[in-house]
Amino acid sequence: MRKKITTMEEALASAKEDGYNLRIITEDEDEDTAAKMTEGAAIGPGKAIRKSPAVSTEMTGFPYDVPVEKWKDRDFCLDAIDRDVKSIHSIPRHFWHDKFFCIQAIRISRSEKTLRYIDHSFWRDREFCLDVIRVCDPTDIGYLEDTPMDYFHNSLWRDVDFCLAAVRLKGDMLQYVCREKITPQVCEAAIAQDPYALEHVPPKIRTEKMILDAIRGRGRARRDEHTKDLP
Repeated sequence: MRKKITTMEEALASAKEDGYNLRIITEDEDEDTAAKMTEGAAIGPGKAIRKSPAVSTEMTGFPYDVPVEKWKDRDFCLDAIDRDVKSIHSIPRHFWHDKFFCIQAIRISRSEKTLRYIDHSFWRDREFCLDVIRVCDPTDIGYLEDTPMDYFHNSLWRDVDFCLAAVRLKGDMLQYVCREKITPQVCEAAIAQDPYALEHVPPKIRTEKMILDAIRGRGRARRDEHTKDLP
């Protein structure tokens, strides 16, 4: 595990070893300090940062070097993540303690790397986690090794009220519910939202009504898909 950097000397030494070790330049550091840190990073083999006080296109995907002060702007940082997920390494720490920023970062990045920067306390927050479910497209996160839902605190997936709210937003959230909390009520709510959630219903709970509801739901989904572009 990499040692946490707590002093400027450690930051410079780490950056000189490898440019990618320089993760964050905080907003409370003045431009001279930031310049020294970026100069140190330019020496390292990673060459993540080219020259002070600017960030390399290798790291951000931007066509030009970016002044350090730009990273203080929330919208700029979100745009940077949208352009290149590697930009998360340059985001100031305080943004990762901002719930709105974190939710938008999860939505646009579609990367498990982003999840590691989120304030850990947020994964215990019921409303934050429900908002994460709202913004996550299953087709965008299905291939991830670690999804945002894997980061939710276990206590949430053991809370029946939370589980009901989750499956009513996205039926396939049923796959994350703790086994002992998968009740007929939770399963029916999941299938009502997404008929394909039936595949996550344990056989011993699966009823004829659930199967029929899933079949009808799939039929309606197909009809809607065929007719949505008709005049």
